[in-house]
Amino acid sequence: MVEDFKGVRILIVDDEPDLREILCDGFALRGAEVASASNAEQALEALRLQEFDLVISDVRMPKGGGMRILEGLPELGKTHLPVVLVTGFSDVSENDALQKGAKIMIAKPFDFATLYDTAKKFIRPAR
Repeated sequence: MVEDFKGVRILIVDDEPDLREILCDGFALRGAEVASASNAEQALEALRLQEFDLVISDVRMPKGGGMRILEGLPELGKTHLPVVLVTGFSDVSENDALQKGAKIMIAKPFDFATLYDTAKKFIRPAR
């Protein structure tokens, strides 16, 4: 397996445990250091405590989703942090997400190779 993400710290946020685990495992197999959260509340706490190079988050989750994470980044002084949003809902405005700071929004279901390629575009390990 190619370690495209060696040394990269990624926070995966999704309320679906199976998808969260698949994403965590997939990025870890590619060399990333991965942490996970099941909602925006947990994600913002993780972002307070640790440095990450990328966040991949579902848009809609109980206790807040990806938009809430984007809204919380300025309070943490982390507006530079790239956030990739994924969603299974067609009524979520990509323009709103991009205006709030998301790098891109990807529709579910998505091809994992596409997600990995997209993530590579936005990472710059913080050292």
